This record gives sequence, structure tokens and C-alpha cells, in this order.
Amino acid sequence: MKIEGIVEIRKVDAITGKITQVIKQKNLIPAASLLGVLSVNATNGYFGFRRISISTSTATPTILNSTLTDIIATGYVPGGVTSPTWNESIDPPFGQVQNRIDFTGISRVFNSVGLTGLSSDNNQANLSAQAFAYLKLDTPCTEGASEFLDIFYRIQFTKTGGQGFPNSGYRDWE
Repeated sequence: MKIEGIVEIRKVDAITGKITQVIKQKNLIPAASLLGVLSVNATNGYFGFRRISISTSTATPTILNSTLTDIIATGYVPGGVTSPTWNESIDPPFGQVQNRIDFTGISRVFNSVGLTGLSSDNNQANLSAQAFAYLKLDTPCTEGASEFLDIFYRIQFTKTGGQGFPNSGYRDWE
């Protein structure tokens, strides 16, 4: 079984509501997070306490590093959205957190995105936190002065070499 993370960032014009750009990238999941991701009741007990943070850090993540530095904002679950979710009937199955980061009236650039345990805050000042999964973007992302970000953090499970969860294993996660 292969466990991988995928981040999708949707930049949305706050005036028109139109998506202006979509960025999608795979990421590392630190070894310290794997037991939590695989635990019973992971949807509520693991994913349920996580928020998506953006950071100016340019450090390249490693599987053994579970700290995200230089955090500038942490998202919240927008109204009308169910987050986290566990999607077992999709192949590959995945857990996902969806957060929104509001616009600030000024542009800001970030280089990294992480799944953290921080509280929602649109203007954090260079905080550091444990990152349960994270990535350094291939290209820095600029959030425009009137753009908000809808970010989806997915951790999916792909069968490899005939190995994977038993058929009843998915239900244990709810």
C-alpha cells in the first residue's frame, strides 16, 4: 500500500467568485504522522483536529521532519462544507480536509502548505508548528489582495503489489 498526500489550492476572486487558478501537487507525509493516519476513527480523531496552514518557508520537507516554520495563516472550514471527510467508495480511498484562507486586502506570497494543529487565524506571524503532512510548492504562490484560497488536503491510499486494506478495513475509519 502506498500512502500519499495531494494538495489542491483554488485561488478564488472574492468579487466575482470565479476560480482564477488551480494548483495541484503531491507531498510527503512525515513518518511521525503515519500511525495517526492509519488509526481507528482517523476521520474525527486524526483529521478532525487539523487545519491547513500556509508558510513562507522554503525548506524542502523530509520524511523525518515534522515541523513547518514561518506560518503566516491558518484556514477554517467554510460554512456549508463538511470537513473532514472520508471517501471510502472512491478508488483510491482518501481522507480530506478542506479549509478556506480569506483575503487580507494585500497580496502575500507563500511557499509551503501544511496540515497542522493550529487554530484558524488569517494573519499569523512566522509561527512554527508540527506538520502532519506538508509540501514545498514547486513555484511560490501569490494570494492576490482580493483572492481567497480554498485548499483541499487529501491523504489517499493506493494498493501496490496486490497489498492493501482488507475490504472491511475502510469502515473502521468512521
